[in-house]
Amino acid sequence: NLAWERRLYRHQGKGTYVSNIDFNNSLFRFTTYGDAEGKPTRIHKETTRRHIEQASPAVRDKLQVPMGMEVLYIERVGFVDEEPVMVEYSHWRADLVPGLEDEALHIPDLLYALIVEKFQIPVVRAEETLTADAADEHTARILGIAPGAPVLVLHRETYTTSNRVIETRV
Repeated sequence: NLAWERRLYRHQGKGTYVSNIDFNNSLFRFTTYGDAEGKPTRIHKETTRRHIEQASPAVRDKLQVPMGMEVLYIERVGFVDEEPVMVEYSHWRADLVPGLEDEALHIPDLLYALIVEKFQIPVVRAEETLTADAADEHTARILGIAPGAPVLVLHRETYTTSNRVIETRV
């Protein structure tokens, strides 16, 4: 449904219109973070790794891409007051975001804004699952915690139009 994907919008009594592709029409403009008291807080994100790689079978399945297709891996660390508080490990369909692997291209805190504005890919929905796990050694080192310490893990599949997955993230 194009209205559900925010590609069209309806105005009662006037008709149906094509939506603009911009970040303000994206569901991710509503994402906010809070501190322990629930007060809004800003998380500054830095891209620590990015490169093109062959998709593993699990990533291939999530991104719905054929064997042999390359994907873009991005690792980002989120900071509150210079303290690392989160790590994002994401895989993107490299064919949809050509050049995003280039270190010269700045990835802002709001990565989805870049995806929408530079690559003209509307972000229409995401499926998320929140689980608990034990920090692996790499994540623990980044966050300054002990390996095996409990962490929350947000699994996300991000979709564009036609129910196409463009990103898988943990």
